[in-house]
Amino acid sequence: MLAMVLASITLVAPMALAATTKTPVDPNVNCNDSSQSGLQNCIKSNKIVEDLNGIIDFLSAGVAIVVIGSIILGGIQYSMAGGSPEAVTKARQRITNGLIAFAAFLFIFAFLQWIIPGGI
Repeated sequence: MLAMVLASITLVAPMALAATTKTPVDPNVNCNDSSQSGLQNCIKSNKIVEDLNGIIDFLSAGVAIVVIGSIILGGIQYSMAGGSPEAVTKARQRITNGLIAFAAFLFIFAFLQWIIPGGI
């Protein structure tokens, strides 16, 4: 159980903290440059892409908090269930739902990497 929580922290935390390590983009970027680096700089300096990156970083932090909280709460419920099979089932369901939410987030994040020009 602890290993799953630690794994989720190490996988999601870098995405959530990515907003603090952004380098400023030069506003005088030449978008007529046809080289690969010129196109990447032009895309990264786009206001819409900057806004999308900010929103995705914020939501990534929210997903990390909710998923980790769900798994911890499920673990607490599981440990306090005692001999009640109904309580154990509810606790396992909460943990399973947290892991499914984390997997869905990873797939959505990968899809956004693919669909947004230059990635996020």
